[in-house]
Amino acid sequence: MSKDVYEWWIKALAGEGMELHADDPQPGFYRIRRGKAWIPVGIWWDEDSTVADGAALISLVGFSDSARECDPLETWDTNSSNPMSIWLVAAKHPVSEEAYRAAFDTGRWPDDAPEANRGIGDNLPEEPVDQIKVELEGEAEIVAQFLTEPVKTQEEADRVGPWVDRLRKLAQRADKIREEEKAPFLQGCRDVDDKWRVPVAKARELAKRLLQHLKPFLDEQDRLRREAALAAAIESDRLRKEADKQTSEAERADLQRKASDAAQRSVVQNPSAGRTGATVSLRHEKAAEITDYDALLTALKDRPEIKEVVQSLARRAAKAGIELPGMKIIEITKAA
Repeated sequence: MSKDVYEWWIKALAGEGMELHADDPQPGFYRIRRGKAWIPVGIWWDEDSTVADGAALISLVGFSDSARECDPLETWDTNSSNPMSIWLVAAKHPVSEEAYRAAFDTGRWPDDAPEANRGIGDNLPEEPVDQIKVELEGEAEIVAQFLTEPVKTQEEADRVGPWVDRLRKLAQRADKIREEEKAPFLQGCRDVDDKWRVPVAKARELAKRLLQHLKPFLDEQDRLRREAALAAAIESDRLRKEADKQTSEAERADLQRKASDAAQRSVVQNPSAGRTGATVSLRHEKAAEITDYDALLTALKDRPEIKEVVQSLARRAAKAGIELPGMKIIEITKAA
């Protein structure tokens, strides 16, 4: 057949948008998915016929050890809710003749990811986690070998996509098994939490109500102690000044002792209730009250945790396409 016979396939392979007709198969080389595998599909005119009325198109589907001839308009997946012909499905996936023949002869496509040594038969461990570890060891071995050289050809680059997909699916499979294995324990934890949630919450609530009921008494005790401590501090200061005026060493020493006793009483002790090991006390804690929000932000702006929060908010705004004052939206590239 002349090159013109393959014009549709050649242009489709080059990425040109070609008009597709359901009842007009075009000679060429394609592939079609069956499950997870890509199956080679070749379409050509019967060598015993001519491109004219009555000429027949032949479709060869499968690898060399299982290929079958059929009509390219034959339905590909009869179990599909939207069955289509072999031609319509394959037309979306043109491949080079070299790739087709390599796959047909060897059962592997040039852009297939390298096969890892995964162990066979009885060599695989019984535990799923150990099986996946064996697979990962094989993957790690060929990944390490691949990473020793930079990617130099499109064929090498094309292998990475299926390879990454295979590793991601391996991670998904491992994560699914992990979730299934963890599920009974999580449900057991939830059941225990549900059983004890009400008693725990009720005990804490009753304790909280008791503390709230006790607090006015402790507040009053705190007020009285602070008043007594202030009076003792004033008395201590008066006694020390009076001691300084005395000429008699004995009287000065007596006043200094009394001043020291008063100073000790000027230290405020937090009021408490209960006994050793079961004490409730009034505690004084420091808290922040913001009086100038802008000034506080200025004071905190150089702290690492603030920068992290601001960066996170800026990233969120950029993803939403919102450019805020003090930032700009940039494009970054990464392999995904």
